[in-house]
Amino acid sequence: MDSSYKPGIYFAVSLIALLCNAAVAVYMGINIWKKHRSPYGPELYSDLKSYQEVKALAETRATL
Repeated sequence: MDSSYKPGIYFAVSLIALLCNAAVAVYMGINIWKKHRSPYGPELYSDLKSYQEVKALAETRATL
């Protein structure tokens, strides 16, 4: 089976991945700066509703 080597496709996928990673880094930086939290702490996003739902679900499952 021959593979098609098209540098443009690889570049586009790599660029999308790089931009996504940069967006996550910016989001984390803003979150750390605004909320004065340590990025090395165990719970950086403990104020998010989805985090609280997952934590409650995990605690419920742990007691079963």
